Amino acid sequence: MTLFDPDNYAVDQQEGKLWYLVIYVDYCHQEIRMELSKPVFDKNNQVKDWRSRIIMNPIPLQDVQISLPPDEEVPTINISPVEPSEPDLAVG
Repeated sequence: MTLFDPDNYAVDQQEGKLWYLVIYVDYCHQEIRMELSKPVFDKNNQVKDWRSRIIMNPIPLQDVQISLPPDEEVPTINISPVEPSEPDLAVG
């Protein structure tokens, strides 16, 4: 199953229609950094460089507010530990 036609994807790469939104959370400097970048691909369709980069101003983390609507409940997730079946997979 694919989300898109790989042949069309390759054409989009060559025509430069693909952009990446790169986001980095810098906890040391307490900010979020972002850029919108147009990649240059090598013959194996791997990103080898950036053709265009639009670097956005950093957002201080103290300015970021995340809230859930009051009527929305956050589900509780319970995960039970499972012992590894092979002795060499055990941690410790």
